[in-house]
Amino acid sequence: MKPILALLLLVTTNTMHAQDASANFKGEIKNNKADSLIVQSMRGKFRKALALDKTGHFQGLIQQGVGMFIIRVGQQETPVFLSNDINLTITADAADLYGTITFSGDGAKENQILRQVHQEAEAFSESAEKQNNPEALKARAAQLSESWDALLKEANLSFASQTVVRTMCSQQKFLINSVVESAEDKLTFTGKPAPQFIYKDVKGKTVSLSDFKGKYVYIDVWATWCKPCMMEIPDLLALQKTLKDKNIAFISVSIDKPEDAEKWKKVVAEKHLGGTQLIAENAWDSSMVRDYKIESVPRFILIDPQGKIVDFDAKRPSNEELVKELNALLR
Repeated sequence: MKPILALLLLVTTNTMHAQDASANFKGEIKNNKADSLIVQSMRGKFRKALALDKTGHFQGLIQQGVGMFIIRVGQQETPVFLSNDINLTITADAADLYGTITFSGDGAKENQILRQVHQEAEAFSESAEKQNNPEALKARAAQLSESWDALLKEANLSFASQTVVRTMCSQQKFLINSVVESAEDKLTFTGKPAPQFIYKDVKGKTVSLSDFKGKYVYIDVWATWCKPCMMEIPDLLALQKTLKDKNIAFISVSIDKPEDAEKWKKVVAEKHLGGTQLIAENAWDSSMVRDYKIESVPRFILIDPQGKIVDFDAKRPSNEELVKELNALLR
């Protein structure tokens, strides 16, 4: 479980600072081929393009209060803290905007804290995939939470900045605690009979999990409104193609709202989704969501031919280790 951009929230605080006509956001994007850098609010409609010159330099005035924004260069993007009264300078490489960005000037402190917290949370999630020790994860999560609180206290930020940064830290705390809960669930549910479900496919045919007994089953719980879910589709299709002659079935269960069933069917058709496509009975209030303790999507589950859970929170199709693990099981 990676803590990915889709779970960040925009927090905006109205400010009374005077509007400064000079640029308050500038920087250099190295190895750049794009003609502009896009600044966009995480929620809302604000979007502004700042021209990139031949050397990759840009500058502009952003006056949208205090909050979190996304900056994009080509296909690369990264979150950035901005406010009316900052004077922020960034540098980054166009090939890896998130991985190489650095900050200086007014507003650098907020961005550096947020970056450290996000990277530590991401590293925590990645390490959790490689171990099966919920108690050790719980201790590490508590340690991270305390260190982030101390970091924020020592920063001595303005009230408005502190509000944004504290909210972002709270989001990351929620994520790492969710990772701990997932690890505890894995320990509890592994080897147990998988909860049954019966849903309808795109043609209205009733399909049960028990119909697939005798095969491994890789389940994808997703929704059409979920960007990370949609991003997994190409890798899921590739995985299905790679394992098409193996003893494994692929089931995708949508948790779209019942009134969005036609939209779901349209996406299934347009994306040429394979495997068995089902829709749960009542979105987040569906029995599957409760039985499998699903708190976010996408969520993947692996079941063995006897109908027992192999992995309660399986790796995503985009994880290169998944196909290796499945091939080992399917020999």
